[in-house]
Amino acid sequence: MHFNSMASLGLLATAVRALPRPETPTIQKRSTRLQAKRYHSSSSLNARDGSSGNYFNGGGWLLTAQIGPTNVTLNIDTGSSDLWVASTLMPSSQQSQIQTGHSLYDPTSSSTAHQQSGSTFNIDYADGSSSSGPSYTENVQIGDVLIEGFSIGICTSLTLNPSQTSRDTDGPVGLAFQYGNSARPTQQPTFAEPLMNLGGTSGAMFATHFKPEDTGSILFGAGDSSLYTGQLVSVAIDNSTGAWNVPQMSVQSSLPIGMIADTGALSMTLPANALENYLAGVDGAAQDATASWYYPLRNGTAGFAARFSNG
Repeated sequence: MHFNSMASLGLLATAVRALPRPETPTIQKRSTRLQAKRYHSSSSLNARDGSSGNYFNGGGWLLTAQIGPTNVTLNIDTGSSDLWVASTLMPSSQQSQIQTGHSLYDPTSSSTAHQQSGSTFNIDYADGSSSSGPSYTENVQIGDVLIEGFSIGICTSLTLNPSQTSRDTDGPVGLAFQYGNSARPTQQPTFAEPLMNLGGTSGAMFATHFKPEDTGSILFGAGDSSLYTGQLVSVAIDNSTGAWNVPQMSVQSSLPIGMIADTGALSMTLPANALENYLAGVDGAAQDATASWYYPLRNGTAGFAARFSNG
């Protein structure tokens, strides 16, 4: 298991409600379940113990999609708000860094791709990676849901995490709020916004179900009561920054902290005091030079408790 001692928390499972109904094309479905697969980037694996580091350049939970005529692999990322895709418009040296095993998306060979005049995207990630380029409208199909004329970013310039030499996916499907979208001059809806309203529920909804055995799913427009116990409880969300930010959460009896539900992160990050209190009961826990904590899973874990509230 891998932890970072920082003041945020990335979760690999979320059930959330929010977002107004955006003005997007009508989709004639009640709900849709998309299959997801867990993937560890080969370059993010720790050689010492096989744990996976917290990198944005590949790994995490992935799904397959079709953008125009091209099949692509995307990270499921509730921590960002852009759907962008690596493309043949990048320099050849950057194209060779994309190690997905299939051809890159080429907007010039897609009859449904249309550049949005004057619109560009430019996104920087916390690990030092970045992506930028023009905005296009394009047909995007994930699972059995097709959205025509959806605004996406076409990557023409890609910077990897300084510790990485390749990327294992074509890009992310950002599922946070439109306020965090990097497109300018007009921010664009995220892919989550039209899909969360599929069920016509009083509050738009999507849920993730990520399992340790490397399979899982993401469900839009409905919940699945067979996948959880008890009752769903509404928790206040602060979406002013575009993120799924839960302002009131306490861990191991710590003072309330803010939490960001981020499926694009491969580790859990906590305030140092809460983390140290927890790991004090875990045999073999140790900190390395990067301020990350590791412990051998074979030794078992102490009970982990997180409490959410509305104030």
